[in-house]
Amino acid sequence: MKKNILVIIGGRGIGDLIYHLPLLKSLYKTYKRKILILSNRTNQAKEVFKNEIFYEKIIYFDNQRLNLFKTIKNIFKFKKIINSYNPKYVYLTSTTLDLESFVGKTVMVKGETMAAQSAPWLMDVWVIKELE
Repeated sequence: MKKNILVIIGGRGIGDLIYHLPLLKSLYKTYKRKILILSNRTNQAKEVFKNEIFYEKIIYFDNQRLNLFKTIKNIFKFKKIINSYNPKYVYLTSTTLDLESFVGKTVMVKGETMAAQSAPWLMDVWVIKELE
């Protein structure tokens, strides 16, 4: 049975995609197989990654702010899309924290290394704090 690896990139900009290049290439190298990418339609992932070899397919979804009813409807649609690819591993990325203010500063990062057997370097960051 094929082990699909699915990476969900919700970021809306091209910069978000470029930021994810090291992760995507590392997953490809770690699992020795091409990955599936579920990406926000507005970031043009198919165009940005058109010359890359690490992915099997890019699937678009719409990541818009909607009213409650439409949001709930989209959640079920999103779940159906994910399940249709029968992934063994799913990586949900997030770029909600602006790290620009920490450039050139000494920081403390608190988090937990994910318990993944094949990619133990993944980390869920809880806190990032500037040190004096």
